[in-house]
Amino acid sequence: MGAELGSMKVTEQIDAMEVSSTNPFRFLIVTRVLAATIMLPFLVLYADTLGIFGSWAGANIKGDVSYVLFSHRPSAILSLWIFSGHH
Repeated sequence: MGAELGSMKVTEQIDAMEVSSTNPFRFLIVTRVLAATIMLPFLVLYADTLGIFGSWAGANIKGDVSYVLFSHRPSAILSLWIFSGHH
């Protein structure tokens, strides 16, 4: 985003927006920050889902691991770790 805005400043596109009475801050910065704020949780969820599926596929290729075993074993270990006081 910074490189794009810097390029727009060098090519005087931002000055042209000011001349045409358009607020470049609201049009260029606010929209990008708002879009990133809205999409970031979805991108994290997407990446986490792909990571979990990929690790299950790797474990399944290496050995015979069902998805139920794969999904329940880490949660059981994590719950033991949390409730045993190892924060």
